[in-house]
Order: sequence, then C-alpha cells, then structure tokens
Amino acid sequence: MTRPPIIPYALVAVCAGFLRCTPNTDNTVTPVPAPTRAEVISAYNREFGSASAYTWNGSVNNCQAGTMPQTVRNRVVQRIEYYRQLVGLTNSIALHSGLDSLAQKAALMMQANGQISDSPPNSWQCFSLDGYNGCINSLKLGNGLKAEALIDWFMQSPEPTDINTYARGQLLFSRAKTFGYGATTQYAALYALHNSSNPAPATTPEYIAYPPKGFVMWELVRNTSKWSFAKPGATVGLGSKVTMQDANGAPVPLAIIGQGYGSDNQIVWQPTINIANLAADTRYRVTVSDVKVNGVQSSFTYDVTLVKQ
Repeated sequence: MTRPPIIPYALVAVCAGFLRCTPNTDNTVTPVPAPTRAEVISAYNREFGSASAYTWNGSVNNCQAGTMPQTVRNRVVQRIEYYRQLVGLTNSIALHSGLDSLAQKAALMMQANGQISDSPPNSWQCFSLDGYNGCINSLKLGNGLKAEALIDWFMQSPEPTDINTYARGQLLFSRAKTFGYGATTQYAALYALHNSSNPAPATTPEYIAYPPKGFVMWELVRNTSKWSFAKPGATVGLGSKVTMQDANGAPVPLAIIGQGYGSDNQIVWQPTINIANLAADTRYRVTVSDVKVNGVQSSFTYDVTLVKQ
C-alpha cells in the first residue's frame, strides 16, 4: 500500500527554543550565535516548565479516531523544534493536519488491538487504509507517553534494542519538514518516515551531534546512555571512529553500538560516565574520525559541557 500524497492541509509551525524568532517565508529561520550557558538554562526552564494535558475524545467501540487539540499540536511542534535548534538545525518544521489524521487513525488501531505493529493485518479491529499508512510511516509508542513526553522518549532512545537511535535520527533529520501526530489513552504515533525525498535545506549545521556541541542541560543527557553524530551528505558510521576525553584529558571508555544507520548516516556510542552524580558543570571532548566527506577522510572535534544549574 502506498503512502498518500501530501495535500495542502493546514500547517502548524512554531518557532521555539533558542532562536526566539518567527519563520521566514522560505521556511527557514535566521540563526543566532551558539547559546550561552545562561541562555541554555533559560530555554530549558521555559520549555520544560509545564506539560500538555488532554483527554482522548475518540472511541474504540465506534472506531472513532478522535481529534487532537490545537494547543497540544503546538506543543509537539515546539518540543521537536527545541531539540532541532539545540543541535543547530534552523529550518522550521510543522505538523501537517493530513498526516495528523493518519497518525491518529494508527493510534486508534493500536489502541483497539492492544499492540504496536509496523504492518498491521486487515483483520485488526478498527482497521483502515489510512491507519495502515499511519502505522508503516510512524514512530510508535504504547506506554502511555504523549505529546512532549513522547518526543522526549524518542530523543532519549532508552530501549536497549534501539542501538541506532532510529527515532532520534528521524526527529533530527536535516531534510525533515513535516510530521503528523496522533494519540489515544495508551498509544501514540508520530508520522515521520516520509521526509527523505525533501530537498536539503539552504543551510545545515556542520554536523548533527547529540548531545550537541557547547552547553547542554545535564537532564537531557542523564536519561540516555547513547551519544550520536551525523553529518548530512557524508559517509558516517561504517569505519568511523570515536574517542572521548574528560576535562582533565583522560580518555573516557566507550563502546560503539551503531553505525551507518539513520536518515542522516550516523554513528552511535555509549560512553562510560557517571552523569547521575554530576555535581557541577562537566566538559567532555569528542573526536569523530574517518568520516568521508566528498571522498576525503575527515575528523571532527567538539566539546560538550553538561550544565548543572
């Protein structure tokens, strides 16, 4: 079954986080210099100061998918843009109401059948072609997390089986422009696997690293043991190498757990560091080498400072 074309439904776009701006007419935003420590703390406190709350208005008994409040859709976009701006991606993204509908019907199908499926059979209760398309093109979760909490979970990639941080790669994909979001009481879907055919944005960061270069709140790192690096248009992963040092120059043990996989090819590793007991700002130096850029082997070194306010 093929994915339906994107048609001109309404879009929801929010310019949030560090840029403090409004989108330009060409779907880009004007970047500002790398945020200072104070700006990182302020942006984090604003973004994570409150959470969305809503009650699903659909019904399994009547196979009604329900609708999503506009305020919740706005907050989903805002949280995605927060993380994208954190790593230097400045092209604005939007929720597409047509994709929202597909994601909502996918969530209904999963709710009705009590399980997640990438390719659900037509014997499923509340099966629909729209819901099927939503399932095969969405990041999915069935633990009750919704809205901003869903985005946080995908960024953290806590599942041991998600060694390639696949969901994070979709949220931080340099070509991403539109998403769709739907949720019930227990299941949620983020329509995200359709952006690969988009043209590259006019401007992209030198690389896409998470945790990112510069200052980052330690709370955003303590819940994930997986660090990742991607460079749009380059060959990253297979054959690439990663080393880390602490602030004293001592090597940090790490294990590379995923390579060459993601919307922008990336390398994923797990450093052996004790973030849970962080008492003050802590800096780490990361070097990613043997990255092939236009046929030439290159290396990239950057510092990550975990901020403890």
